[in-house]
This record gives sequence, C-alpha cells and structure tokens, in this order.
Amino acid sequence: MLLARLTLVAVVVALPAGGALGAAPPCEGRWVIGRVAGGSTMTADDTIVLDATGAVVDPVCEAAALRVRGRRVTARWSDCRVRRRLTLRLRASADCTVLRGTLTGSGARASRFVATASRCGDGIRDAGRGERCDDGNLADDDGCDARCGGCVDPATLSSTWVAVQANVFDRACTACHGDQPTAGLDLRAPGSYTAIVDVAAATGLSYPRSDA
Repeated sequence: MLLARLTLVAVVVALPAGGALGAAPPCEGRWVIGRVAGGSTMTADDTIVLDATGAVVDPVCEAAALRVRGRRVTARWSDCRVRRRLTLRLRASADCTVLRGTLTGSGARASRFVATASRCGDGIRDAGRGERCDDGNLADDDGCDARCGGCVDPATLSSTWVAVQANVFDRACTACHGDQPTAGLDLRAPGSYTAIVDVAAATGLSYPRSDA
C-alpha cells in the first residue's frame, strides 16, 4: 500500500502544472484587438497570431513557444516592446472566433483584451492578411471592395488584362497607380482603358500612352 501511494505521488509531481509546452494551440489564425483596457503593454493596433510554431503579437513580438492547457494558452517573451519579460495569457472560445486574456510586462500594468478572428469586413484593417482597407462591409464601389483591397491570384482571373486591372490598377499591388496615382495617372476601373489608350503621353513626347 505504501509503495502504491509513493508511485501515485511521483506521477502527480511529474505532470506539468502549466500545461504542455510546445503543444499545438486549440485554434490557429489571426485575431484583431476589438477591446483593450488597463495598461499600455497592448494597443488596439496589435494582432495576435497563433499557429503550430508559436504565438506572435504582430507586429512587434516574434514567435514564442506556447504552453497549452485545454483552451488556455500562455506565451512568454524575454525581450519585447522594451520589456525584459512579456507574458500573454488567453482563453479561446469554443468556436475559435474570440480570444480573451491579458498581456503583462515587467514594470507595467496588465492590458486586458478581447480579440476577434480577423476577417475582411470587420472594420479593422489587418495588413498581415493583405488588407489595404476595411470599411466594415463587403460592398464594392464604396471606397473599399469586397476583398478589402487584397491582391488577387492571377491564375483565378480570366485574362492578363483582368489580372493587370485587378492587381496593378485597382489594388495597386505594385504601389503604382491606385488611389495615390503616379504622375496623376489614376487607372482604377472603370476608366483605365480610356485613360491610356490613344491618350497623349507625358509632356514632350510625341506618341500616345498606348495604341488600341
């Protein structure tokens, strides 16, 4: 009986108190901060990223190993955001759409946050997803399209011209002729064709921008 009790105690002591280190998180993806209060260790511009490689507080804290216990996740950084130690503690909702938790740093008050799964149309621009805008809806022709300005895979489009229109002229994926056009040349749809075909080129040149 005494041997059995000692064996039981040894097993209990061997179990990790804080969950499995390096385990996969209960959810993977990107979550934008919807609400933050308390200290200044986290801001509304931060994004939490969870995947099999660890946790990231985008854009300032690179991947840190996870400690996972059910739907609770903990990650620690030894040097991030001018803090000798930064600790993220969160709990994921059952459907992985919401994270609630705290971010604490040495010598600072804890920030309490609620983060929601990042998606186009949530009203929060997430550059890490390729969003160039997010006006809170999925409507086109209102200043931000249904893709939140994200670049389009050319292989999914019907022609080279359509790909150029989508990624170069409309979304300025080449940082060229979008809503801040180079040399005043705005080539967003639907006026791109008439803006360049049979239109005189820059001052001093005797040929048009393009021939039909």
